[in-house]
Amino acid sequence: MSNPAEKLPIPQSKDAQYKEVGRERTAFSMPEMESMLRAATAMPDKAEGARMRFRLLTGMR
Repeated sequence: MSNPAEKLPIPQSKDAQYKEVGRERTAFSMPEMESMLRAATAMPDKAEGARMRFRLLTGMR
């Protein structure tokens, strides 16, 4: 009996591709954060605006 998964490639982590990008990130400045929060508040879809504010305030990018 043979294993059909034996010939499949072993998955490789993609984290190495993004480590350099993560090192380049810096905190948002106060004017940038204020501008993004104002834009999220002005969104026509209030639910989407609330999700964007939550992401901004919790550090999710």
